[in-house]
Amino acid sequence: MSENQSKNNEISSFLDILSPLRRRNNSSDSNISPVSDTLNKDENINKTTNETYFYVATVDEQQKKNLDSLLSQNYYKITVLTNNPNLPKYEYVIERKIKDFQILYQILLENNPGIFVQPVIEKYSISTTHEEAIKNRKYFLEKFLKQISNHPVLRKDPVIEKFFVAGKFNEKEPDSNKKFKLFRNTPNNTFLKGTENDEKILSQKMRIELLGNQLKTLIKVLETLTKNQKDNISIYDDVIQAFSDFEKSKEDKPISFNVKSFKVVMEKLKKYEKKYQKQDIHDILLLSDEYIQKLDSIKSCYNARTRLYNTWMDTLQEYKTKLESLNKTKDTWMFEQDTLKAKKNEFDALNQKLKSQENDFNQITDTIQNELQAFEKLRLEEFLDALQHWLEILLEKENKKIKTYEKYFIHIEKENQNQKNSKETN
Repeated sequence: MSENQSKNNEISSFLDILSPLRRRNNSSDSNISPVSDTLNKDENINKTTNETYFYVATVDEQQKKNLDSLLSQNYYKITVLTNNPNLPKYEYVIERKIKDFQILYQILLENNPGIFVQPVIEKYSISTTHEEAIKNRKYFLEKFLKQISNHPVLRKDPVIEKFFVAGKFNEKEPDSNKKFKLFRNTPNNTFLKGTENDEKILSQKMRIELLGNQLKTLIKVLETLTKNQKDNISIYDDVIQAFSDFEKSKEDKPISFNVKSFKVVMEKLKKYEKKYQKQDIHDILLLSDEYIQKLDSIKSCYNARTRLYNTWMDTLQEYKTKLESLNKTKDTWMFEQDTLKAKKNEFDALNQKLKSQENDFNQITDTIQNELQAFEKLRLEEFLDALQHWLEILLEKENKKIKTYEKYFIHIEKENQNQKNSKETN
């Protein structure tokens, strides 16, 4: 075994140790698991609980439908397979607009307080071509459907079934305008201010803000790296042109041969740079942009928790105010039975309201903590996966460069030896 092969094996072993959980699908844009595996796994789930259904959805490329001679509408064809008895038994196709995905996201976020819903990514902070943007959107829409279909809570939401029903998705859900005001009033990229001083929650919010800033910085660095790659290709063009000009001059044969051979090397290196341009950092770039928007979704969950806390505190203040007023006036009361009964009913209702609000607040707090743990685990796995892919592409590119140089030196050495033998013969 050669030294280079030994090093390659060592590097491969290192990468396997670095990311044993890597599950990258290199041959497809789809992020959906094989249908047969999902069927086997989810059929077992369905036997234990009749209310749990699986959905396997694959999003096709964006398509355009002409409504009339002037208007057209973009939509996506989605191939669906499910064991839900209310939906078709066999694989079927539905059509959905990007707006349908957005409404589904908002309803899920509103119906499931504290659950981190995968965002529907429409715009990107990174610069992409039109073709790349279409391809990336398809990938993220499919990832969105996979997350909500596999989530143990979200998959039971009735709106999921409505979305996957063959035919038009009912965009005007009951009280939809009232629900969506929650998302229009406050930007998703800011935390609501509240009176709560829970150090653990405040620390989590600070870490989320810090992570967002780090991701934005990472994107700037990666975009600078992409720009430098383009500049390197331009440098290769200049070097190749210089060698071409030199090759045309009347130099002796050995020098001309070396120049011509090295020009071939530069052309191959340029070819590798163009082939791997942006490909090596593509995953990390997209993932960073995705997680910036994921953090906005997470902030929405924390904001929902803050609203519940503020409402709970308002009710508590109302209770205290009424109790204080009662204590001030109790000596002047005419202790009639009806008056006492009315006051008791009023305070009982407030007590029930307080308990319900406290329960809702504690429940969303527990949900957020559980979701945050799952989010951190997934974040580490996905970024480690993207980092490994980056390293693999870099190693592949550098190995090709090394082999190109090795072939060049072998070629030159053979030519020098031939010239030496030729001189000895003469």
